[in-house]
Amino acid sequence: MRSGGSNSILSLIHILAVIVSNDAANRNLSRVVVVPVTSNTGRQYPGEAVVTVGGQSSKAMADQIMAADKARLKDRLCVLSKADMLAVEDAIKVQLALPR
Repeated sequence: MRSGGSNSILSLIHILAVIVSNDAANRNLSRVVVVPVTSNTGRQYPGEAVVTVGGQSSKAMADQIMAADKARLKDRLCVLSKADMLAVEDAIKVQLALPR
């Protein structure tokens, strides 16, 4: 099992998610913070970011940010581009009402 870095797209047991916790936490804790990703990009709401996963348009849903036990992590599918990671970061800021 690999935990991946902070911008890795991994499959959890039933969902795809981008790891957003910092690398130090990823190395030392038994859990990671993730933003779930869906291929349903029909509508985009505040707190969501359209990203590219495996060449396909997908949506990172910061309104569903959660902690996941590393035991639930499956395969590392890809790494988000810097632009996509910045979009996810912005979606998190919107969702948590943090300064942008």
